[in-house]
Amino acid sequence: ANLVNGLVLSTDNYSEYWMGFWTLHGDVGDFGMIQQLWKGEELPAIARELGVPEEVIQAAPTDGLGVIPGGDEAQMGASYKVVDQVLQDLMRQGIDLNSDPQQLTTFPEISGIPHTTVRKIAERAIRNAFKRKNPITLSRKELGI
Repeated sequence: ANLVNGLVLSTDNYSEYWMGFWTLHGDVGDFGMIQQLWKGEELPAIARELGVPEEVIQAAPTDGLGVIPGGDEAQMGASYKVVDQVLQDLMRQGIDLNSDPQQLTTFPEISGIPHTTVRKIAERAIRNAFKRKNPITLSRKELGI
């Protein structure tokens, strides 16, 4: 951090951002250099271009704590390529993933992806919206000051 004037680099990407695979006040830093890149296709392509070894690119995504067997993809029930496809399709359909879960009374069909998988991904993204709205700051008026 001292080399970049105290800035801490975030390690999360766009897929993890939407699915909540990051910790508030934890692995999110001051500068998110890959935070707008999808994990399923964009990051592996960039990694290959940079010469990252294929075994690193193909490594199973996990939180590194070993608490959850099977890692991220087991929790989501899909690979990051599928997760990215579902998220992008939901966004194209105008579904607000930062909104109230009640908006999803029905789940859209996404070609080639089981309805249960679409539902699981959409619900997880919406359930983690609170992370993307942080910090919650109360105004002086709300505090009665």
